[in-house]
Amino acid sequence: MNYKIEVKQQALEDLVQAAVWYEMQSTGLGERFANEYRSTTERIKQNPLNYQVKRNNLRQTQLKKFPYLIIYTIEGNTIIIYGVIHGKRHSRKKYQLKKRR
Repeated sequence: MNYKIEVKQQALEDLVQAAVWYEMQSTGLGERFANEYRSTTERIKQNPLNYQVKRNNLRQTQLKKFPYLIIYTIEGNTIIIYGVIHGKRHSRKKYQLKKRR
């Protein structure tokens, strides 16, 4: 199946905030973070069912080189990304992302 990706506004804000933080730590690190996000979403797009359902029909995968998770669902042929969050975040909050604006 050919999947398309939809990124919710809050997930985009999470992504930008993390990339800016990394860029402030070291020049070019924010860009590396963004590139890692893109390659991870491509992995998800290739095989979204590869990642386990955790809670509330949400799946997650971790970026390889950064401690961030991409939280998503699959609806038909659309992968909906609800959050790009730090892996140490309280797990109950991780799976309440669908309720965020």
